[in-house]
Amino acid sequence: MSVILAIASLVLILSVSWLRTRIKNGRVPSQLQPVTMRPPILPGGVFLGANHAWLHLRTDGTLRIGIDDLLAGAVGRIDSVDLPLTGQEVQRGDPLFMLLAGGRHLTVRAPASGMVTTTNLQLQEAPWLAEKDPYGQGWVAVLRCCDPRAEILPLRLGSEGQIFLIAELARLADLLRGAAHGTGGDPNQTENELPEEGALRQLDNEAWGTFQQCFLDAADGFSDK
Repeated sequence: MSVILAIASLVLILSVSWLRTRIKNGRVPSQLQPVTMRPPILPGGVFLGANHAWLHLRTDGTLRIGIDDLLAGAVGRIDSVDLPLTGQEVQRGDPLFMLLAGGRHLTVRAPASGMVTTTNLQLQEAPWLAEKDPYGQGWVAVLRCCDPRAEILPLRLGSEGQIFLIAELARLADLLRGAAHGTGGDPNQTENELPEEGALRQLDNEAWGTFQQCFLDAADGFSDK
């Protein structure tokens, strides 16, 4: 048994030494390389709020809600989703649900007013769906409202929403570059370089709070609620 443990320890030491050499020489295995965020793409028929929550008007008049792919990519691995309560009444701009990642949370506010009729309980077992498939299986909640068409009027659709997402991606890159000097990030990231997936996890608490305020709160005038 002692011989087996000694061999296993030697293999582990050699593996670590090999990996360090590969990293030092810039030859990192692909599965360990940082993954770049994909450019955000807004699907057809999806309305987008400035707080990075989307909604889709369903055939029964209810509004399905989730997070956009820019927010999903910036957060990266989502540890859990704190779902709203069924029957909960919300006004546009009220806190609706929370994303928990790396021991911190982000509050996502309602892009419309109404009553929560359904939540995606699948996220309790598979919160990663909100990151990997934010417009599909990663939806979060369904609202019923008195006038759904009035609720979607202030929101962005199609090319307007796509232009907004691209502008927000650039704004996110600016935030990350500005915070990198104090958080161990890469201050040499160029203006045309896309952020890494999960880049928000590298931020300190102050910069994390800045993202909450500037991207999820104040963008639609929600910061005073």
